[in-house]
Amino acid sequence: MKIRSNMTTEEVKNTFHNHYPMLKIEFYNKEHGNNEISSNKNLITEEVTLDYLNPDLNDGELSLNENIKVSDFEKLMEDYFGLYVQVFRKSGDQWLQTSITDSWTLGKQEAKGESLDKFLNAQKE
Repeated sequence: MKIRSNMTTEEVKNTFHNHYPMLKIEFYNKEHGNNEISSNKNLITEEVTLDYLNPDLNDGELSLNENIKVSDFEKLMEDYFGLYVQVFRKSGDQWLQTSITDSWTLGKQEAKGESLDKFLNAQKE
């Protein structure tokens, strides 16, 4: 996933979500610890450019490899780009922060979301 200072938060969120349809990321103005929930009061709700969040951001690229742990992905976004993100997984009609399952890989999170989605859709029939 390319990260450029002139990209918007929405562009990055869409790129991530297009790669992992059962997952999404949200941006925050404060870091969170491993297995911790990010507070809604720190959620960045407006669409802004990444250099607004981090004026010192250097352009780069981050792999969306399915074998990377959620906690590692979030930490890489912070370490390389100075951006605080939280991964969410779709659970029915809700989005849940993956704080308890931060040790799961992005691929495992995606698979869990897909299996729950299939189960819920089968229940509707």
